[in-house]
Amino acid sequence: MARCEEALAAGCTSSVSANLAAGEKLTPLLIGEAAEAGDELCDELVMQTARYMGIGTVTLMHTIDPEMVLFGGAMTFGRNETDLGRRFLQEIRAEIKKRAFPIPAAKTVIEYASLGGDAGYVGAAGCARLKFGSPQSAVD
Repeated sequence: MARCEEALAAGCTSSVSANLAAGEKLTPLLIGEAAEAGDELCDELVMQTARYMGIGTVTLMHTIDPEMVLFGGAMTFGRNETDLGRRFLQEIRAEIKKRAFPIPAAKTVIEYASLGGDAGYVGAAGCARLKFGSPQSAVD
């Protein structure tokens, strides 16, 4: 949001200016909606964010060598169901391909999380199950 505020203060034009003038708060959702509707500034900000996410992902890949990296939450822009979501993930992948070592770049799966808002709960339950094992039946 700060990058959008800075761009607007520097004189860039955007459809979100009208929202702000009407008293709406600048949010990532508003920026994403404007980008999806064709706002050039907001689209560039979203793609710039994807590049930053790609750079961070490369750092993660080179540090812990994960088999996959999943993106979820508000940063999915409708995931693969929207043009913006598909372009966002493609931009992340392109940045990873450009910056990562060849082997991790080729073998690490980069995708959207499929559990949506429940991902945190399911992950926490999975961690608890790994640590404490499966619950035993009361009949045992």
